Amino acid sequence: MQKDFWVFGYGSLMWRPGFSFEKAEPATLHGYNRSFCVYSHYYRGTPARPGLVLGLDPQKDADCRGVAFRISLEQKDAVVAY
Repeated sequence: MQKDFWVFGYGSLMWRPGFSFEKAEPATLHGYNRSFCVYSHYYRGTPARPGLVLGLDPQKDADCRGVAFRISLEQKDAVVAY
């Protein structure tokens, strides 16, 4: 039997997740820091000159506050693809 599936939102995902969820609650991810460390041409920049968007950097003694979303197992594959 499969357990619950949770998604951690730490940036714009907190405010507009873009997928259905069963429950949302405040959460803290220990050992990670939110920073502009991911290059993207979807939300910033272009394919030739990608811009920086928020990502998670492992960092000792860091904490990242966000929202945990519980996803139904029926929606899991669609949410992962999203």
